[in-house]
Amino acid sequence: MQWPSALLLFSAIVAPISAQLFQNDPDATPRNLNITIDVTFPDDAPAEASQNVPVIIVNGISKRVNVAVVNYEEDTIGIQFLAGSLWDLETNVNVRNLTQQTFGVELQKGQRSDLPYNILVDMHPKDLRLNLQMVLRAPEQRLVTATAYNSAVSIVEQPMSLLDPQLYVYNTWRTLEPYFPLYGFTDYVDPG
Repeated sequence: MQWPSALLLFSAIVAPISAQLFQNDPDATPRNLNITIDVTFPDDAPAEASQNVPVIIVNGISKRVNVAVVNYEEDTIGIQFLAGSLWDLETNVNVRNLTQQTFGVELQKGQRSDLPYNILVDMHPKDLRLNLQMVLRAPEQRLVTATAYNSAVSIVEQPMSLLDPQLYVYNTWRTLEPYFPLYGFTDYVDPG
């Protein structure tokens, strides 16, 4: 009976030590990177951006995003990648992860880089929060995350035209989709 209690004591001691190995130096003072990040949506009208209207993302249509980064650090910084996600406004739960764009861009002091990013979704219309996160390589060769964008967006359906039967069928399917099992029709196997 002595062996299990000794094993529990050993595992209790090892866990905090291994967790500390991955922590930053406790004596180091955190500092912010001296950069600016500006996110714009080139296809939106300038009036929409100035009126604090939520950005509209239309199902099935790629939404272009431009992320402009300017480096004011004395040393070069690297832009590793940019990734997005959509979050529920009420519950703050991640609803959908978006694509990750890898860049590998190096920015010298005073240099600006415009990074393209596209959002393409197919989901039920809803107001959500778009979160864009960047991973940067700081001058000390450490990786740093930075929030590029964190604001409300509206997911909407494409405008319907009576002259477009394909769009009518698509919207009818979107209406009926919640009533069918998650696995869809293609996974059905006839038992006979």
